[in-house]
Amino acid sequence: MDSAAVRRRSALSAKWLAWLGWPLLCWSLWAVADSVTGVAPLSTETTYTDPFTPVERAFIDAHPVLRVHNETDWPPFNFNENGRPSGYSIDYMNLLAEKSGFRIEYVTGPSWDEFMQMIRSKQIDVMLNIVNTPERREFLTFTDAYLVAAASIYIRKGDQPVAGLEALQGKTVAIPKGFFWQELLQRYYPKVRLLLLRDSLECLEAVAFGRADATVGMVGVLDYLLQKNFIPNLVLAAQVKDTRFASAMHIAVNKDNPMLRDILQKAMNLVTEQELVAIQRRWGERRAGPSMALSKEERQFVDRHPVVRAHVEKDYSPFLYMQDGRATGYVVDYAQLLAEKIGMEIFFTNERRREEAVAALVGRQVDLILAMEEGPVHRQYADFTRPYLTTYTGVAYRKEQRNLSTLEALRQKRVATVTGYPYATQLKKRFPEMQLLNYPGHQAALEAVSLGEVDAAVMSHPVMRYLIQKNFFSDLATAPVQDDSELKRSQEAIAVRNDWPMLKNLLDRAISQVTTEELNRLKQKWDVQLQGEAFSDVSFTDKEREYLKQRKRIRMCVTPDWMPYESIDEQGRLIGMTADFVKLLEGRLGTPWELVPTRTWGETLQRAKDRVCDVITLAAANPQRESFLRFTTPYVSFPSVIATRNEELFVENIRQVKDRRLGVVKDYAIGKTIRRRYPNLQLVEVASVQDGLRRVRSREIYGLVDAAPTIGYAIRQLGYPDVKIAGKTEFMRELSMAVRSDDPLLFSVIDKAVRATTPEERQQIYSKWINVEYVSGVDYLLIGQILLGVLLILGFFIYQNRRLARYNRQIRLANEQAALKNELLLEKQRELERLSITDRLTRIYNRIKLDEVFNQELRRADRYGQPFAVIMLDVDDFKQVNDRFGHPVGDQVLVEMANLLLSGIRQTDTVGRWGGEEFFIICPQADATGALHLAESLRARIDQHSFPEVGHLTASFGIAVYREGEQEHDMVKRADVALYRAKRAGKNRVEAYDE
Repeated sequence: MDSAAVRRRSALSAKWLAWLGWPLLCWSLWAVADSVTGVAPLSTETTYTDPFTPVERAFIDAHPVLRVHNETDWPPFNFNENGRPSGYSIDYMNLLAEKSGFRIEYVTGPSWDEFMQMIRSKQIDVMLNIVNTPERREFLTFTDAYLVAAASIYIRKGDQPVAGLEALQGKTVAIPKGFFWQELLQRYYPKVRLLLLRDSLECLEAVAFGRADATVGMVGVLDYLLQKNFIPNLVLAAQVKDTRFASAMHIAVNKDNPMLRDILQKAMNLVTEQELVAIQRRWGERRAGPSMALSKEERQFVDRHPVVRAHVEKDYSPFLYMQDGRATGYVVDYAQLLAEKIGMEIFFTNERRREEAVAALVGRQVDLILAMEEGPVHRQYADFTRPYLTTYTGVAYRKEQRNLSTLEALRQKRVATVTGYPYATQLKKRFPEMQLLNYPGHQAALEAVSLGEVDAAVMSHPVMRYLIQKNFFSDLATAPVQDDSELKRSQEAIAVRNDWPMLKNLLDRAISQVTTEELNRLKQKWDVQLQGEAFSDVSFTDKEREYLKQRKRIRMCVTPDWMPYESIDEQGRLIGMTADFVKLLEGRLGTPWELVPTRTWGETLQRAKDRVCDVITLAAANPQRESFLRFTTPYVSFPSVIATRNEELFVENIRQVKDRRLGVVKDYAIGKTIRRRYPNLQLVEVASVQDGLRRVRSREIYGLVDAAPTIGYAIRQLGYPDVKIAGKTEFMRELSMAVRSDDPLLFSVIDKAVRATTPEERQQIYSKWINVEYVSGVDYLLIGQILLGVLLILGFFIYQNRRLARYNRQIRLANEQAALKNELLLEKQRELERLSITDRLTRIYNRIKLDEVFNQELRRADRYGQPFAVIMLDVDDFKQVNDRFGHPVGDQVLVEMANLLLSGIRQTDTVGRWGGEEFFIICPQADATGALHLAESLRARIDQHSFPEVGHLTASFGIAVYREGEQEHDMVKRADVALYRAKRAGKNRVEAYDE
């Protein structure tokens, strides 16, 4: 019988067995389940506990809408953008509304004084960000602070640097009159001369025009005012480190409405740390210094030119335009990101058209044109960074003329272009018979199409789509260019005045350090398609195409043993993910790549430095390498991990292993990065990943740090069952093609080819080398035999289970009775355990539990170097409460005090009764500043609370922060000394032991 007949017979056997066996199998499974269990499974329900009392919930139902104040220009905290409330405080209030069930109606327009009158007269319900002062407490009640915003110092560009408030002694500082900083400066910095003005804008102008030496304010607010009012000669000098100048923002309601305050406070207590982090990341303050390392010469250049000027176009939306006097758009945000990395400021000039911007760059009235495609004429007056904005070209036409959606269809038609852009030159060259009309702006060109002056317009497709939607050109349609490879896409870069080559190099480095996460945030914010989806063909210039025709080969060096990314096999061939990427690039460039073999990574770097190879296929950018290499857009990214022996504990953070020896491969960039971040770590250079893993096994080193896929691949290939990946580091590595720096055309074509690879192509390569799937054939005869065997076995089990069913039911009843008795016993044990660690009066932890938690934090601090603090507090004059009102009332005060503390601490803190009227709080991951803020918050909370029968009470606080090698009794003693100081200093205050 031939093989085909065997397969047909096997298939028929399988089908027959399935027809006969599935009903029997289903019946068998039912019978087994019935005989074994005999009862239906118990249902599980998740109960929800409403955090609000019935009275509070009734209040919310009766007052479903809250009127909340929204300011017009106080970013990043509370402002109005395009008619929409925005900012940190707005996001926070929306979160509270979600948790409580309120709906929010924001009130925009009144001044601050008018808002204060409205909250006093109950025309609005909530003041969203307000400092708690004695004068305001006369008619307002406050929640706890939800944000503490630091103050910063601004000075004139070129003035002597200022490190802090101490450096302003004897100088004139402008601040708004009546702001709480006035009293603090007069009290603690009496030698500072104050110039009291109406508002923050007048203060900035006073510094700009020389009437004052500096002003103090919040970074986001002052930055907004500087941009909006075009004040280019001020710079951020330093943040104020004196925490008394931080603005503690509260939510306030009218004093006659205490229930609303309590509901909002409960909602604040429900906000998780993850939710807070998400808001903070969105609205975080700008850093004052650079985030990338600068050479001495670069630092000198930035010091000489702390502010650079860039042009802003009128209607290049959504990339670059002015709105309400402010520069905005994707490109503006991207440029600000680069400026933060370099540590300089960008001043945006107002609404220049492209031809005017070019003239201004030639005349040095501006330093940058932020989005421009490089051309031969432009190189006469500008240097260009690497391209960072890849957009695709589109055609705009009237909807009734769908036949005009391609360039070929427009060959003899009237076509609008925008003056100063390359489209007119390119179209005239490609379609000489096309009737081209230039317009001064993008919107004017679209209006010409709508009015019938021209048949179509050719420009950036995202720009035309944005303007059509914004201006309601409902009669226009658009289509991306697909029938011309040269005009399909444009690669835009930053044009830099060519007498500042160092600025161009700084911008190139900053562009290379922009992460994928940062880019994704910008794309999501502006909702634009930058890459043209499937339009992945590379658009080369004539010069680049001629260069590729003449170039015979591209020589590449690789990491010789770094799988699954790349390696050189025994036959001297390149294998791994990089090999597949090189094939993609060869297809796009039309030029073969040739491998230059090396034995080590160090040899690869040396070959590139000696120009023996033109490209290193995978490398991370750093200042040393940038002296002889240029780096393309990153195309591979991965986290770095730590590999250890199996018996080692999980590593949450690299700081946990600061006293252990860690291996890094010699000359890899990750080693330099770790040394820069953690100079005291014990790093050991190893020859390769394999060498490092062998040393881990032999305990010569504790762990090896490298790429997650590389270590995982090596562990599998070497068959090391006793080695594991024990944790992930914070270092995310992004790798690029590194091209020799003396061949700019080679860099340009390779960078374009890398950018043209689509996400689908990259994912296909990643999946091939990292995710392995195993597929096997189907043997139907074997399946039938197995199924028959299963049925026979099940039949035997059915017979046995029916016999045992009666006994199972009897045993089950006995087990249920025993389980019920056991559960009662366990409940008693849990209750006894709870009582043993709980204070009987206040129902919070007692000394036993506090000692246990204290010892845990001491061990954690000693092992991992993590900070923590303790707070001891004592109710002031508590003896008078007992003497005047009696001990039952005193006990009720202690219970109320415990509840106040419980609702005011973080979820990670532990509070307990230390003894008598003393309480103790343990604060993990808290330094002196954090503990001080918490203690001050609790002190104010107690000070503002009205205790039943007693009324007003206060408490004094003492703080101690862990010191290395300290024991429990040492910290308790220092906290007690600080508490005694608070008592001596007048009570109702916080003192920290900092000697």
